[in-house]
Amino acid sequence: MVMMKSALKLGMVSVLLSVFGCATVPPVVVSAGQQQAFDGVVHQAESEGATVNSPEAAQLLCNAKDEFAYGQRTPKYPDRERATLARAQKDAEKALALIRRARQRQNAENATARQEMVTAVVGP
Repeated sequence: MVMMKSALKLGMVSVLLSVFGCATVPPVVVSAGQQQAFDGVVHQAESEGATVNSPEAAQLLCNAKDEFAYGQRTPKYPDRERATLARAQKDAEKALALIRRARQRQNAENATARQEMVTAVVGP
């Protein structure tokens, strides 16, 4: 009789937990547009040399990928998940901007060097 009451109590607790205890906030699902925007920025940064030509951009891009992957998992706090995904997007955009600035700086240096060579050969 005691075992039956214990089993009944355990059953009731299980039912209550399943009804009330599992009422969690649904995870934030990464939209197709958000995924596509992130992938696009990452692809641009990689194709422009972020992983090869700039250690700082490479690190930012690596962090962005890690953050985005973490944000896709379902942490207990949807607001943190949204913030993590937004931070990942910004980090990927920063990596792209860094590599573009580095390329512009290199192009300017190359143009200056060419101009100096022309001036040296042709004269002032």
